[in-house]
Amino acid sequence: MSSGEQCAYGCTALARQAKKSTFDSTYLSQWGRRGRTIHAQFNRPRDITVGFGGGILVVDTLNGRVQVFDSYGNYLFPLGSVGNKDGQFLDPIGIAASPDGFVFVADTGNHRIQKFRAEGMFIKS
Repeated sequence: MSSGEQCAYGCTALARQAKKSTFDSTYLSQWGRRGRTIHAQFNRPRDITVGFGGGILVVDTLNGRVQVFDSYGNYLFPLGSVGNKDGQFLDPIGIAASPDGFVFVADTGNHRIQKFRAEGMFIKS
C-alpha cells in the first residue's frame, strides 16, 4: 500500500478494484470494475502508488497500462498502452513515484523499467 493525505491505498487483483482507507483500516471508498476497454476498468491490478501532486496511479497489469486517478477515485488519464515500444507495456507489475515528479513502471514483459513525467509523458527506459 501507498499513503497520501492521511489515507492508505491498495488494489485487489481478483476483485479488480482500487481501495482507499484510513491508516487504521477504516474503509473510505473503492473504484474500478472488471474490464478491458474503458477507464476505471481493471484486469489484474497489481500495484498502486501516490504520485507527485496526489494522483493515484494503478498498474493495470493484463490491460498493459497504468491508470491515473485523483484522490477521490475520479479517472484522469492513462499512462502507456500495450506493446513493446517506448511508453508501452507487457505485463507491468510495479510502480513507484519520486518526490521530484517522476513515475517509474516495472515493465516485466519487456524486461525494463520505464520513466515518465507525472503528467504521463514518456522519458526513457
